[in-house]
Amino acid sequence: MDETDLDRVLYLVPSKRSGTCRPWSVRGTPSPSPSRPAALPVPGRTVPLSPFDVYWVTLPPVRRVFLFPPSQLPFTDVAVGTLRSSLERVLPAFHPFAGVLTYSPESHALSIVLPEGEEGACSVAFVEAETDLDFDRLVEEYDEDALQQLAPDIRRDEFPAPVMAAQVTEFVGGGVAVGVAVHHSAADGRGLWRFLEMWSATAAGLKEGRVWAGPEPLHDRRLVRFDGDDDLARLFLQQLAPDLPRRVPS
Repeated sequence: MDETDLDRVLYLVPSKRSGTCRPWSVRGTPSPSPSRPAALPVPGRTVPLSPFDVYWVTLPPVRRVFLFPPSQLPFTDVAVGTLRSSLERVLPAFHPFAGVLTYSPESHALSIVLPEGEEGACSVAFVEAETDLDFDRLVEEYDEDALQQLAPDIRRDEFPAPVMAAQVTEFVGGGVAVGVAVHHSAADGRGLWRFLEMWSATAAGLKEGRVWAGPEPLHDRRLVRFDGDDDLARLFLQQLAPDLPRRVPS
């Protein structure tokens, strides 16, 4: 399944709390965590993007959907709360995902900003949804229109734009879909899989009373700096998205 085949989101609700970055849901309330998750960077922090990041500015988000039969992941308040709480715990290690992709007309640069103040707290939209689609048929047959309903869409015609969103969908007849979307400038397919591995391991750890203790990713783009990199990034933006802050030419 290619991410460009998924074109619709149900709901996106950003967090309104200041000083924290966490997932929020359109149905229910966040479940309490057994212990306090690690802190995220101070709101207002900027993550500059390298030329290798901004090159993908006009591409659709990297989007994936995972289908789970009722025997593997029953849709209960406990299960959804575990997914939400584990996502909150993973975000500090993937803090750019909790930011907003922003274009600066002064510096002609694209960066990820963790919002603060009047702009709203940094957040990842966590969507809970319900569908009457046939789970068994969807597992056996590829249905693009149906899959469109199971993954969030974070595309925006203009910046600023969210970096990531997640969606958990209950099938009325049984089964669960977990969909995610991450902007291609923030992570490639491998980066998204790394995030999913850490999220799933953390969710399993919460359920079993364990703490995930693997290596955390590095987001410091300064490690790939070179002479003229800022000029190259601006050149890419000028050629690929000449009407910024519009993402695509009008």
